[in-house]
Amino acid sequence: MQKQNFSQTVVKNAQFYGLNLYEVNFILYHGKRSKASKGGYLYSAVGRNFDKLDHLKGTHLFYDPKSSTVISIFKNKNFKIKN
Repeated sequence: MQKQNFSQTVVKNAQFYGLNLYEVNFILYHGKRSKASKGGYLYSAVGRNFDKLDHLKGTHLFYDPKSSTVISIFKNKNFKIKN
């Protein structure tokens, strides 16, 4: 994966949730990836990589691979995607 850019919203919200950008990158590398609309991806902090990292659980990122930018970050432990 190449170098990521972060939108200003992501930087602000990561600070609000008590995360640093290294942890956001960790979610990008180890999170569960799902297809989102318009060619983007949704990365979720779930699975065995996050068992000991309770503060990351429930964190989700929207990523645009065309511009290599993390667009949005939010937390929701009960997040479900309906197909």
